[in-house]
Amino acid sequence: MMLSPRLLLTAALAAGLASSALAQQELYALARFRKIFRIDDYQSAAPIPVEVATWNSNGTIADPTGLAIDPDTGHFLVLASPWTKFNGDVSEVVDFDPATGVGTVVMTLPAVVFSGLDRRWDGKYYTLRDGEELWLLDLDAGTWTIESLASTVEGLRPSLAVDANGSVLSETGDLGLIDPYSGDVTADVILDSTVPIPLGLEIDADGQVYQASAVALVDRYDPATGTWTNILGSFNIMNNVYDLAFSEVVDGAGYSETCAGLPNSTGQGSTLELLGSSNAAANDLELVTRQLPPATFAYYLVSEVTASVPVGDGILCLGSPLFRYNTNILVSDPGGTVRFPLDLGQLAGGQVALPGDTYHFQLWHRDFTTTSTSNLSAAVGVTFE
Repeated sequence: MMLSPRLLLTAALAAGLASSALAQQELYALARFRKIFRIDDYQSAAPIPVEVATWNSNGTIADPTGLAIDPDTGHFLVLASPWTKFNGDVSEVVDFDPATGVGTVVMTLPAVVFSGLDRRWDGKYYTLRDGEELWLLDLDAGTWTIESLASTVEGLRPSLAVDANGSVLSETGDLGLIDPYSGDVTADVILDSTVPIPLGLEIDADGQVYQASAVALVDRYDPATGTWTNILGSFNIMNNVYDLAFSEVVDGAGYSETCAGLPNSTGQGSTLELLGSSNAAANDLELVTRQLPPATFAYYLVSEVTASVPVGDGILCLGSPLFRYNTNILVSDPGGTVRFPLDLGQLAGGQVALPGDTYHFQLWHRDFTTTSTSNLSAAVGVTFE
């Protein structure tokens, strides 16, 4: 049975969240005059915005357009980007320590008109550029990956939020889903809220969507009932809201990186990323590897055991018994990407992924260099629910 786009979004928002044992989240808003507010009792009928910080960017004059929270440090990450292409030529990500009031630029982006900032399960961050490109930022490495969108995301400064499956929810006039690896945009999948000039967007641990406006009005969407509820009226104490952020990470439950990929002939190590949930019953997990040489042959490996063994120019991070998807030979596209949907009821070697099981995945790929003819991607472990 084919699900409707609306039901697909509802499933994407809710999958894997019901059984997650997460701490109580706190909701924050990036507002006008470089202020950050905590919205207390945001799930109640009468939320209360409380000013908690005024961020200092140490000289950055660009406009605040995105907000995220580093769960390891508790610092705010503020995206600063000019509102138009004529007000500058760079954007920055600022790490703001609320305890000291000091902000430090941790990444400079060679482009402008970025909006929205949200953290993925592996600590990398998504943002939108001019509604036409999805950028994945690795703040630790100081690098980024760009995915052009198949259709433009509409809106003044469209925001985004990462859902429980790793897809990106964003403005498309109404709300829609972005496939972060193909750039496909599924538009108008749920009815839009009543907020005028929507700028901020977030998803909580229960799969509910929060949408904020340039006039500080905030609405909440409940996927269980398919309804929007206004929770904050316009022009409250926040005046304007540019983005929203939750204090707890709600996406990628059960995922962990086993090891990183070593550089291949592209000069980069190939990644391994996941799209879908760790819910075994949902059976919707897809493996995605990027930064491969184009038109190269590859196949995935799976094991319940980890290791560290040099193979070719890479490191095999999976131990024995090791099973190969060598009947599913893949070929990387011109951009150096392969995708492989898993069948959790029929893993390589005839294994079945059940709740509580942990499996580790890695990609072997052909690569001709002066020292070897193969390499391996990063490896990722998944503990299924």
